[in-house]
Amino acid sequence: MFEAFASELHRLPLAYFEERAPAVFLSSDISCGYLQLSAGYEAEAGIAKSQGWPVRGLSLHHLAMLTHPEEVAMALESLIEAMRTGDE
Repeated sequence: MFEAFASELHRLPLAYFEERAPAVFLSSDISCGYLQLSAGYEAEAGIAKSQGWPVRGLSLHHLAMLTHPEEVAMALESLIEAMRTGDE
């Protein structure tokens, strides 16, 4: 599966990766949650928690949705349920 994904990727210039992503501010009336796929996203998970979002975590990697789709789907289902019920 990863090979199929990687074969379809386009080459990007290095400058693309050096540019900072713009800050995004979400309205407080939008239901949000955060699925942390690896320890590398601990800071982002902390920000999500501080915003009152439910957070679920997996000890995988940033491409886990491709390599572990069942685990990611189950974690997303748990996260969506937490968003629906207001549980953290």
